Parts: sequence; C-alpha cells; structure tokens
Amino acid sequence: RTTRRTMGGPGTQLLARRSMAGLLPIYLSMMNSSPSASVSIPQQKSSNALCWKSGLCVTDLRMGRGQTPSQGKLVVVHYVATTADGRIFDSTRSRNKPIAFVFGGKPFGAICEGLMEGLSTMREGGVREVVVPPDLGFGTEGKVLVQPTCDGVFCDKNIDTTPQVIPGNAELRYKVELLKVTVAPEGFLRGGGGR
Repeated sequence: RTTRRTMGGPGTQLLARRSMAGLLPIYLSMMNSSPSASVSIPQQKSSNALCWKSGLCVTDLRMGRGQTPSQGKLVVVHYVATTADGRIFDSTRSRNKPIAFVFGGKPFGAICEGLMEGLSTMREGGVREVVVPPDLGFGTEGKVLVQPTCDGVFCDKNIDTTPQVIPGNAELRYKVELLKVTVAPEGFLRGGGGR
C-alpha cells in the first residue's frame, strides 16, 4: 500500500511506502566524538519509511534537535553501509571512528549522492536508515572500496584493507547517525571528504 503526502517546502513530495529497508556507511574522522551504542542492521524497511520521487527512502529512528547540514558545512557522521542482502561493505562503527566531510562536496569512498540526500533533512543527534537506489548510489558499474590505513594524519595497521566489491545496480542501505554540523575549519579539504 502506498500513501502520498506532502512535507517540507513547495514541490517537496514524499511518498510513504511499505517495502524493503535501508542502511548506510562511510569512512574518516577529523573530530573526536564519543561513539554511540552500536547500531544493528535491519533487513526490512519499516512501515513508516518516507520515499522521495528520486526513489530514496528514509526512516527516522531517532529525531535530532540540532542543526541541519547545508552546503559547505562540515558534517561528522557514524554509519554502517550494506548491500540489500545485508552484506556490510563499510562501517565507521567497526573502526570506532566517525567520518567528517564537507557537505555538498563531491562524493567519495562509500559516501554517495543518495547518502548526501538522506542527510540533507536530518538534524544533529538524529539516527536514520537510508535506502539508496542504484542511480543515486554507484550506478550500473558499481564500485570497489579499499580502506586506506592512513587518513593523512594517523595510520592504523589494524584496518582491514580487503577490497569490498559493490556490484552494479546495487541498492545500498545506510544506518547513519548525524553527530555534528559545524563550520569547516580553514584548510579542510573541500573537494568532498576530509582526506
């Protein structure tokens, strides 16, 4: 069953739809943040999922009360990213290290256009499941992710560098927590991520 309702500003139509669930991952940290409790990975989309016309679907698990990301702001997030079958291809939680990047920049690593769209209406402190359709994820070609052992400042020999293959036309699922939205520090790489 699908019900249509309008939310937000003019032309922002969301579809509430019952179907499969979503999650999400990312990499890198520029700020210290105390990790929240571990995040489990659901395999079914909740019945209160909101779906945009683009095909992106979100389910809020905890509403935040802080700022919303905007172009050029530094955002700090924790996430677990999986393919539709539940296989984790990236997780900041497993590294116990959130990632910081400039919002609205070029996608990088496990950060894709769909994740940025899913973050765009969150508030600091919020936790959300995001289901990303292939055209907002890694498209028909897919992607191979290899975690670097160094982030430009610190090196960690314990990071698993086994390549993670995301097949073409894969639906992606992120479970993301928006920890912080702030002004990007002077000199922070603005091309997309904090590498």
